[in-house]
Amino acid sequence: MRVPNSRKALFLAVVIALGSWLMAYPSGVAEEAESQARESKATAEQGVVELSLEEAIQTALEKNLALAQARHGARAVLFQERAIRAALMPKLDLENMSSIVDDSNLDIPPFLQAQGGGGQIFGQDKYTRLTTLSLTQPISFTLPKVLSSLSHARRAADLQVSALEDQIRFATTQAYLMALLAEEKLRVAEEGLRLAEKLRRAAKVRYEVGTAPRFDLIQAEVGVANARQELEKARAERERALRNLLLVMGVEGVSADHLRLSQRPLEDEGGLADGFRPDDLPGYPDRYLALNATYLALRETAKAARIKAGALRLIPEFALIASARDMDQSPFQSGEIYSLGLSARWRIFDSGEVRSKRLSAREEAAAAQAKAEEFRRNLREDLIWAADQVRVSRLNLATAKEALRQAREALRMAELGYREGETSMIEYDQAKVAYLSAQVRLYATRVELALAVERIRSLIGYRNLPQKEEGSGTKTESG
Repeated sequence: MRVPNSRKALFLAVVIALGSWLMAYPSGVAEEAESQARESKATAEQGVVELSLEEAIQTALEKNLALAQARHGARAVLFQERAIRAALMPKLDLENMSSIVDDSNLDIPPFLQAQGGGGQIFGQDKYTRLTTLSLTQPISFTLPKVLSSLSHARRAADLQVSALEDQIRFATTQAYLMALLAEEKLRVAEEGLRLAEKLRRAAKVRYEVGTAPRFDLIQAEVGVANARQELEKARAERERALRNLLLVMGVEGVSADHLRLSQRPLEDEGGLADGFRPDDLPGYPDRYLALNATYLALRETAKAARIKAGALRLIPEFALIASARDMDQSPFQSGEIYSLGLSARWRIFDSGEVRSKRLSAREEAAAAQAKAEEFRRNLREDLIWAADQVRVSRLNLATAKEALRQAREALRMAELGYREGETSMIEYDQAKVAYLSAQVRLYATRVELALAVERIRSLIGYRNLPQKEEGSGTKTESG
């Protein structure tokens, strides 16, 4: 049967249109799936908090309650010092007293009535007004020592605030680096899953062509399951590390799922990316022992206690007083009186109260001095240990980089060998595990180096670190 040309053309057009639609359908489905994936990703990224290391440190310094207490304590000592300083300054006092006496109801004796003027004295209101303006200048031999003691106590409180800031900075940096390490482990776990799936595909191809036993395929399936389990462990570890970071920062109401670390501040040479190298410090570590804020605070506390002990004595207190009085006592007299005098007060016996306080202050000074010396010795050992840790970490870093290079090459050779039937499944799997472990070990060594360097920074004190200036080499902020 012959089909007319018009019908034949219409039939061909329908077939072509249907084929084009069928060919375009999978593409449209893929595009729609891609669009949905992008939308879901954008929805997941909504509310994500980008957090850098410096932002984490600043947030921890702002929200730490112990630091807030230390700052309020330092300000309290400052106001105590101002109060004692004000007690040594001149005082100006104004006092006014006024009174009216009505003696009209008094019975006047006859002999007074017989005398002239008796009626002028009694039987009428009497007004009295006394205004006194006095200027007092304390002359104390103990208050200046108390003021000096409080000055050292204020200095100790300020140094304690600085020491606490250094501790918070180090703790936040440590938590941040641990979170970075957890994210690196998660990345390696994801790569491990991709390699396991790649190995399963290779095992399936070899099994289907008859060049590999079914055991290889089963083992590859087990490897994929283990890789997925490791991936879940890595995700849980990352979530714990991020929650710990939020805890150190003092942040509430932020989920770890919505937190993203926005930088990778790790270097091979110095740890953190700021160019600080502890072996470049002149006279390190002995020169920087006396820069630690905690050590200086202990020394200032001992000085304050010693000065306080010297101020606790039974010494007379003097005051120079100048006053002017305006007195109006109607109907008797009125006028002004000026005076200049020196007052003294001396407690000569107090049952041993001041002596006991003085001995207690001396013991406090001795205890603080011993604690400062003990801290100095431990600080020196900590600095030496941290410096040794930096050197060891750098050696380990070089070893880890070479181990990763060899593991990557071994994995490449094992993959090619397995495809060609020259390498067994076990050898391929061992090479894969060694490669993944080498990646984690390299990043862990970098974190270890960064923490050792950061430990040195916190022990010296962040404010005392040398600052790089253009064309002038190294300059220490504290001199």
